Amino acid sequence: MNLVVVQGLVREDPVVRSLSSGQQAISFELAVRSSDEALESVPVVSFDAACVVAPDDEVVVVGRVRKRFFRVGGLTQSRTEVVAARVVPARRRAQVAKALDRAIEELSAGA
Repeated sequence: MNLVVVQGLVREDPVVRSLSSGQQAISFELAVRSSDEALESVPVVSFDAACVVAPDDEVVVVGRVRKRFFRVGGLTQSRTEVVAARVVPARRRAQVAKALDRAIEELSAGA
């Protein structure tokens, strides 16, 4: 099972990249408070072209964790990130609840 739910503030403007497949990847960083109140940065990527976020938006991200590997300057590097299935403004509690219910249903169906 690979399910993650993260709530935080969008730190900077999202970066939109066009992939060779023709799909768009929207990447952004969330500032999330840890249990000891320290701020942590969580990288998020969404492949949903309708995903619109701006700096200081508080959002809830429902998705999965992945680690990807890539080459830069002849070196292999990696990045762990959240792949968003849904990005919902945190103030829209009903939509957040619906996104969580949908994720739980999908997990139950796959179990």
